[in-house]
Amino acid sequence: MLSIIKKLFSFAVFFLIFFIYLCTTTPLSDKNLVKNSYNSKEAPIVLNNEVDDRVLKKRQLNAAARRRRRNRREIRSLVNRLNTQLLQLQLQVQSLQQQLSSRVLLLTTTVMGR
Repeated sequence: MLSIIKKLFSFAVFFLIFFIYLCTTTPLSDKNLVKNSYNSKEAPIVLNNEVDDRVLKKRQLNAAARRRRRNRREIRSLVNRLNTQLLQLQLQVQSLQQQLSSRVLLLTTTVMGR
C-alpha cells in the first residue's frame, strides 16, 4: 500500500515538473492559437452610413438642447438672485426713509418748539 502511494506521489511530482517545463519552453504569447478570420485584403464594409449620420446628428442635437437648457437654468438662477438682492435693497431704502422721516420730524418739532 505504501509503495503505491510512493509511486503515485513520484508520478505526480514527475507530471508537475514536466508540466512546468512544457509551460516555460512554449510561451503562448508567440503563437496565434486562434486563426484570424479577417482577411486584411478585404475592404471594411459600411453597413448603413445614413443611419449613422442620423444618429450622430441626433446626438449633437440632444447635446445642444442640453446646453441650451443648462444656460437657461443658469440665467434663471441669476435673475432670481438679482431679484432677491433688489428686494433686499428696496427694504433697506424703505427703512432708511422711515428713519430719515422720523429724524426730520424730530428736527422740525425741536426747531418750532424753541
